Amino acid sequence: MTEHTIGGAGDTPPERPANEAELKPALHSVLRGQANSAMQKWKDSANQQIDAQLAHIADPVRRALWKAQMVALIDHLALGMFEDLKVHFDDSVEDALTELLSVQHDDIMSADVTGARLRTATKDRLGAFTSPTKLMNDLLAALPGANAKLAAFAQRSSIVELHRTTALASYTAAFDELSATVADADAAVLSIDSFQLTMILEPLTAPLVKHRNIAVPLLQITTVQLGQQIDVQLGTSYTLSEDQQKQQITNLCAAPISAVVTANLNLCGSVSLVRPEVVDRFTCLSGMGSPALKACTSMVAFYGKPWLVCIAGLEPEEIAQVLVHCRNETILAALKKRMPAKSTTLELSKAVNVLAWRGVEWDFVCATIHKLGYVEIQCPGGVTTLTWIPIHESWVPRAFCTASMETDLACLKHMKEETGKTPSGVKLTRYFAELVAACVEACAQWRHAGRPADFKVVVQPEQGVAVWTIRVRNLYGKPQVFHVDSGYAKSPWVKHPN
Repeated sequence: MTEHTIGGAGDTPPERPANEAELKPALHSVLRGQANSAMQKWKDSANQQIDAQLAHIADPVRRALWKAQMVALIDHLALGMFEDLKVHFDDSVEDALTELLSVQHDDIMSADVTGARLRTATKDRLGAFTSPTKLMNDLLAALPGANAKLAAFAQRSSIVELHRTTALASYTAAFDELSATVADADAAVLSIDSFQLTMILEPLTAPLVKHRNIAVPLLQITTVQLGQQIDVQLGTSYTLSEDQQKQQITNLCAAPISAVVTANLNLCGSVSLVRPEVVDRFTCLSGMGSPALKACTSMVAFYGKPWLVCIAGLEPEEIAQVLVHCRNETILAALKKRMPAKSTTLELSKAVNVLAWRGVEWDFVCATIHKLGYVEIQCPGGVTTLTWIPIHESWVPRAFCTASMETDLACLKHMKEETGKTPSGVKLTRYFAELVAACVEACAQWRHAGRPADFKVVVQPEQGVAVWTIRVRNLYGKPQVFHVDSGYAKSPWVKHPN
């Protein structure tokens, strides 16, 4: 009897064609390998093109930031494509298996597909059936779209970079303005202290110091630091749209810019009241003797800031006269009765400018303070009066502002000599309207001239009576008129009909 050895010599299993159960995992492995290879080839090609796509960004530091985003975006797009296509993986394996089983495949041996690693020839043989599957077709179809997204992202970098630059430039401008205002505030405090006016001017310096202390910490955030914060967000925002990236930058800069701008507005409002030209007007107090200083200190204690603003528009001799009248107990009683402690600057200015009268009997001053019966002239539309001055029988603004400009507290001091001895209310109204028109025009020309620090111009309003000489200063970016005249005593308004 002849024996048959199972498996042949050496117990080696006999070769046989692979069955369906063996072919399916092999196709699974080949399809996965094909997809991974195609994706890696795309990623390698995409990464190699980044430098050329970002060549328009000259700064190597900025280019490196966008390159890092694009590298991350390539991985993100690859992962996204795999996530979209993996639902077709099992079906694609089944389709490849069906196609393979439909043709002569007994040349694929069991040993070819059950080893730890498929031989190249086997992978090529099976790959012919996995390549046309939906998964591979969809993958190859998706790659051009991914390339387009990368190209668009590279091009968008210029727009987003410009937006970043513009946002940081806005912050830098606001930062520099605040820094300069803080420096002015510090200089003002030192100047006031050097003139030994700290106690008297405390109502003006207290808000200044308060706003300065709010402003200084904001200056700790430099433009470079803000730019670094933007880049941290930008570096992880590669999945966002162009508009979303720009909005991120806007959102990140909005709060710091707003805080700095607000701090500067508050601080420059306080500093403008103690600028050198204003403090200089108060230095005369030190030469008036202790009775005058005592009277001024008492008035500041009673009225606070409005008192200082009112006398800040006066000449030294006028301030001296005010303090003389304030030492008259009868006048002082009438003043405090007519103007209580919480009187506004606008209200108090009427009384203070009467107290500044020289060469007038004290009882007449007292009676005028008691009544304050003059009539306010009608101001042009848009004009806000800051302080009043009495001229003949009318109240005329001694300082004013509009939406586009302001005067300082002292520059309208020539109105009395330019309007004659007994100007009517009608004449004063017309004179003041022309003065306002001249100031507004001067400030418009100041803007047209580039907002210089000091600007002098001659203006004659349309159908105007006089020619006006006006000087404008740049006060924290806004125009402030600090000199106005239409010829002093030779002004055409002096002899203009009432």
